[in-house]
Amino acid sequence: MKITIVGGGIVGMTAAYLLSKEQDIQVTVIDREGAGQASAAASGIVCPWVSKRRNKTWYRLAVEGARFYRELMPQLTAEATVNPGYEQKGALILRDSLAKINELAGIIEERLVEAPEIGDLTVLSAAAIQQQFPFIAEGLSGLHVSGGARVDGSKLVAALKEVAVHNGVDFITATARLARKDNRLTVLVEGLEIAADKVLLATGAWLGEMFDEAVYCDITTQKGQLLHLKTIQNSSDWPVIMPASAFSFVPFADHVVIGASHEKNKGFNLAPTIGELTAIANESLRFAPGWETAEIIGVRTGTRAYTADYTPVLGQVPFADNAYVANGLGASGLTVGPYVGKVLVDLVLNRSVKIDLAQYPVERYLRLIHE
Repeated sequence: MKITIVGGGIVGMTAAYLLSKEQDIQVTVIDREGAGQASAAASGIVCPWVSKRRNKTWYRLAVEGARFYRELMPQLTAEATVNPGYEQKGALILRDSLAKINELAGIIEERLVEAPEIGDLTVLSAAAIQQQFPFIAEGLSGLHVSGGARVDGSKLVAALKEVAVHNGVDFITATARLARKDNRLTVLVEGLEIAADKVLLATGAWLGEMFDEAVYCDITTQKGQLLHLKTIQNSSDWPVIMPASAFSFVPFADHVVIGASHEKNKGFNLAPTIGELTAIANESLRFAPGWETAEIIGVRTGTRAYTADYTPVLGQVPFADNAYVANGLGASGLTVGPYVGKVLVDLVLNRSVKIDLAQYPVERYLRLIHE
């Protein structure tokens, strides 16, 4: 069987990696590899259990995403020669009172039965926070969640690609287009058809651009900017830090990544902007004033894909018997991306999937409006 995957981000490359282990399957990945890919720009957190969001559809997918990392990473780490960029160092949740921390701890404890990956919970007083992390603002209490992890999206994609290509996956750097015929999708590169029995669409924010005007596609873009600060001390063992803010702190060996912004109506404009970067810097200093003199060593920007109601899209393309799609993962792409890639593989190989796909209806966001 020939399978073409359009999109070489975390979803697409996870699917390619998994399919490369199957017998009698020829896989081709087509990716534009241009600037702006969300996976390449992202450094993020895998710790969905601490969210107070009431969206059960999102939470279920996120829990499975965090769980799948525990299965994927030992295999990938053993096979890749490059660092896949995933480290479980825990997560530190910050709040301005111990009462709020205790309330959150109670919510997370109730989730332990369904998600033992949460690990151990440790409440930290403001004094304990200051002792361990003196750069953090005084008066903040914390909750340490041992199961929390961090991911460097670009490293993860590179590791997946390395193993997939080693296993025989073909990789084409090009802009693909999609053609519809006889209830099937055909992938075109520079006008030439790429032969495929099945097609997996993992294109992120660019999905709508690949179809003709007869297709309604409710996928919108959201720009994200991240600020990279140099850390004086080795920060490789720090947990990810999650204050009561739209921004989080993701530490690596010699730097910390802060962000990201959530900017609508920016299209594919990737230019860093002083307004958003200033907002990120000011918010970081509110929770970590000790970083006031930290050196700015870089900025990353990327484009996320969202649906109008923020529900992910996952399943068979309604007007194509041979095609499956995953999209609209938004800011949760690092958490759920690998698992979503696995779901696509299970679908294309006619295997059962653990989640209820009816909760992620493709036809609501991708459908024909006329022939």
